[in-house]
Amino acid sequence: MCIFNEKLGEEMLESLQDYEFAFADEEGEHRRFFYHTAKTKELDNLLGDIYHKILDMERAITRDLVSHILQFSVHVHKAVSFAAELDCILALALVARQNNYVRPNLTAEDLLDIRSGRHVLQEMTVDTFIPNDTNITLEGRINIITGPNYSGKSIYIKQVELSLSLFLSLHTMLIWCSGMFVHLKLTKNLLIS
Repeated sequence: MCIFNEKLGEEMLESLQDYEFAFADEEGEHRRFFYHTAKTKELDNLLGDIYHKILDMERAITRDLVSHILQFSVHVHKAVSFAAELDCILALALVARQNNYVRPNLTAEDLLDIRSGRHVLQEMTVDTFIPNDTNITLEGRINIITGPNYSGKSIYIKQVELSLSLFLSLHTMLIWCSGMFVHLKLTKNLLIS
C-alpha cells in the first residue's frame, strides 16, 4: 500500500493493525510511504518482487522499440522534415490569410510593381504602418534610396525584399529574377548593435 505526502501516525497504525511500515521514497515533490499488509506479504511470497521484473520488461520493450524504429530512421527523418516544411508553409499561409497578403502575378515584362507593400515584422511592433509602393522598370533597375537617419530607408529595402519572398502586399507583379543586391553604408555603432 502507498500513502502520499504524510506518514501514518502511531495512533493510525495501531487502529490499522494489519499495516506495517516498509519504506519511504521521494518522487519529484511528492513523498511516498509504503506499507505491507497481510495480503501484500502473501503476494510477495507467492510472486516475489515483481517491481524489478516490471522495470526489466519496460526496458526490454523500450530497447526493442528503439531498435525497430532505428531500422526506419531514414524514412522517419524524411517524414519529420516533410512535416516541418509543411508546418512552415501552413504558418505562412495562415499569416497571409489573416493579413490579406496576395500571390504575385508573374509576367515576362521587365517590371517589378508592388502596391501597398508591407513589412510584416515592423507592422507587429508599431501602432501604425504606412504601406509603400515600388515600381521598378527596365529603365530604373538601380535605385538609390536616400534620406535622413531613422526615415525608414532600411525598413523600405527590407520590405521590398520581403514582398518578393512572402508577397506581403495588396498587389505584386514581378518577373523572374536571380537576386536582389543591397549595399548599406553602416557606421561602427550600427554594426555593434
